[in-house]
Amino acid sequence: GAFRRWREYQQAPVQKDERPLVLVCDVQTPRPDRDSGSIDTDHYMEMLLELGFQIVFFPFDLRHDGPYTYRLEQMGVQPLFYPLVDSLEHHLEIHGRKYDMVLLFRAQEDPELAYAVRRLCPDARIVFNTVDLHFLRLQRQAEMEDSTELREKSRQYREIELDIMRISDASIVISTVERDLLAEEAPDLKVFHIPYIRETQAQGGGFSNRRALVFIGGFAHSPNVDAIHYFVNEVWQ
Repeated sequence: GAFRRWREYQQAPVQKDERPLVLVCDVQTPRPDRDSGSIDTDHYMEMLLELGFQIVFFPFDLRHDGPYTYRLEQMGVQPLFYPLVDSLEHHLEIHGRKYDMVLLFRAQEDPELAYAVRRLCPDARIVFNTVDLHFLRLQRQAEMEDSTELREKSRQYREIELDIMRISDASIVISTVERDLLAEEAPDLKVFHIPYIRETQAQGGGFSNRRALVFIGGFAHSPNVDAIHYFVNEVWQ
């Protein structure tokens, strides 16, 4: 009826051409000059474009991120953001059958999105890039801090992450430790080990000529905060 047509009018049009259509989802629009995870997401999209895929990008936060969103358009990626879309589920109700593949980064941050993709993209292959296994990180922290609360949080994330892996056609982990752990705990899963992809940079002056010290790591990621605290308190003394 009229309400349905109005809702469809709200949604950004996705015009599928002759190329395979991929939906890439991440917690926010990549900012490759600000954090390592963004570089990884960026590289995957660059490789998909080189392989001949058409890409639509959806950020969980639905924000138009200014120059970073414009940058995706310059790459040849179609970004989705509010108010062009009001939710991923609504978008997929209209366009879900067009997608040939969905690449989910950090889906454990909002597992309902993964379930919506599985339900509304029946013809798509779903790939879950964990970026890091949250349950393993929390389990290690719980052991170090002897925290009952963190043990419970680790258990909850374990259920979420394994569930998303089971509804996905394939999952990607960064480390061989994560791959081997999953092979032991859930051998039914299809898991691939793909480490970070980085371009090497030209080196500056020799080590003996350097004086300053730089720590690289986004502080929105708690292990980076822990790392610099440990370095300052235990190593730098």
